[in-house]
Amino acid sequence: ATVLLLMRRETKVLVATADGRTSQHIANVLCLSLLTIEAHRRHLLTKFGVNNTVLLIRQAAQHGLMQRSLELEVKTEVTIL
Repeated sequence: ATVLLLMRRETKVLVATADGRTSQHIANVLCLSLLTIEAHRRHLLTKFGVNNTVLLIRQAAQHGLMQRSLELEVKTEVTIL
């Protein structure tokens, strides 16, 4: 099993992406640059070992991450079997 450590902002970007939010919208809400949001998305794809957003969301949902709120204040550990 592999344990992934998602940072708070990565988790927020993941949940917002799953909710259908655009990178620009997420950037505006989190008061971050568009490039920062896109970097978080790239990091998430790499961490989950997938190459597109659909597979990223599917993997995250399978591990219960879609039930997390955008207000998470802690790092999230995910175990991938």
